[in-house]
Amino acid sequence: MITGYRAFEALTYLMLISLVVSRLIEHLSFQDIIEWAILWIIWDLSWSIAGSIRWEGFSYLYWPFSSARLAIPIFFFLALLLTKRKILKYVIMTFSVLSLSNKIFFGIAFGLLGFYYGNIKNKGWLLTLGLITAISFFIWGDVILENTLFYGREGIGMEYTSGRDKIWEVSWDAITKKPLFGYGFVAGETNIIYNSFTGAISTHNFILSGLIGTGIIGTIPLIFYFINAFRIATSKVFKRSKWKAAFASTIIMAVVVSLTAPGVGFRVYGSWIPVVLVITLISGIKFKAVQELNL
Repeated sequence: MITGYRAFEALTYLMLISLVVSRLIEHLSFQDIIEWAILWIIWDLSWSIAGSIRWEGFSYLYWPFSSARLAIPIFFFLALLLTKRKILKYVIMTFSVLSLSNKIFFGIAFGLLGFYYGNIKNKGWLLTLGLITAISFFIWGDVILENTLFYGREGIGMEYTSGRDKIWEVSWDAITKKPLFGYGFVAGETNIIYNSFTGAISTHNFILSGLIGTGIIGTIPLIFYFINAFRIATSKVFKRSKWKAAFASTIIMAVVVSLTAPGVGFRVYGSWIPVVLVITLISGIKFKAVQELNL
């Protein structure tokens, strides 16, 4: 029952997002589509802040940067490279960094690799930041890790991941017992995680969620969903431009967040909507670009 309901829910949201994107690519320019996406995430952030104020009072505004932290980072590179709304760019970047979320730091670090697909300027930034990072790690490696990727943790390593290592261990043990078809989309995962961890809501990893819920049979298409998204983001139709770099970096960020937080592979929650929305937007922009080239 739960599996059927959650599957219908996911399909409904996917259809709604696809409909919205189809309207956008039909009526807006490429730049306006990006600006719409930036305005959407600001709208989502505003509601997240409003909800937190409702429950915690205005004292929440003292440090509101944890708001929408599973959604904001997905749009980090679109804001950094593509939007012309500078104030909104800085809002998104500030909330992403000051959320002090390890997954976001990982996403930014790996996402910079997407600059390889950009123009000379993007590659220059990648080379410069790469050299600075390499030298910094050589001199202050542990200090940098403690204050970025493992900020607020007791140490450095997979055992210091807010309990994710334990959740992943239990999840993998369950997967090995029913690897082919899993335990049922959402329902199986919820049952296994709830029985082992109080307050945990998912495996916090889209591959493990897929394997528990639908087994190898269902996880293979899920993995190809992200592979195909990256292929679209780095399509030749975008040439060597900041657009290509922004899209590649965005997909990398989406993968990192999906590997460390609730989202795709699980029910419509957490990073699900922003990840699916941004992948659909990039796909729609590519479709529009191909159409215009063929006119």
